[in-house]
Amino acid sequence: MLPKGRRNELQAAAEIAASTPVAGPSVTVTLTDAQATVQPAGVDEDLLVVHQQDIQAVINALWASGAEAVTVQGQRIGARTGIKCVGNTVVVHGVPYAPPYVISAIGDHARLEQGLRDSDYLRVYRQYVDAYRLGYDVTRQARTEMPAYTGRPPSPRPPRCVKPLGSPSGAPSRGPARGRRRPRTRPASSPASDSRPR
Repeated sequence: MLPKGRRNELQAAAEIAASTPVAGPSVTVTLTDAQATVQPAGVDEDLLVVHQQDIQAVINALWASGAEAVTVQGQRIGARTGIKCVGNTVVVHGVPYAPPYVISAIGDHARLEQGLRDSDYLRVYRQYVDAYRLGYDVTRQARTEMPAYTGRPPSPRPPRCVKPLGSPSGAPSRGPARGRRRPRTRPASSPASDSRPR
């Protein structure tokens, strides 16, 4: 393990590197809750919504695959960015968002997509997609522009529960709070060998 001083230096360098806007080819991952009508017997509803650890797993896979920059809900994230659940929302830089959750990364398309496929955590998440219809969509963009990381929400501050452009309005919300950190395990109805890329 690196000494604390060295870790602080690397963290500061990462923040400096993120302090300027960047543009390039990107991959976008969109995560959504299962529809409110999906109510499988014996399955805790807490497992049918997107949690902070699901979003973090996508981010980690993208960074590990060489992402040059990452945004969540359009906000550039840095080394000190905290993503947390509050009630039925996920909070990024103090702003609460409702699903869908949109994570974009600039980098090589093939490497980023391979990193998503190789993630053990996301392999289990995709089994929930197959079994219980949670949303998981991966798309490519030829060019994306990302703002500099500031550690602050955009100005003016968006209203509570902001939805990205194009998201459905008035969609029913599932009941469980997103703050619970129940780990995902292979769903009972999912094939043990299911590791199909998406």
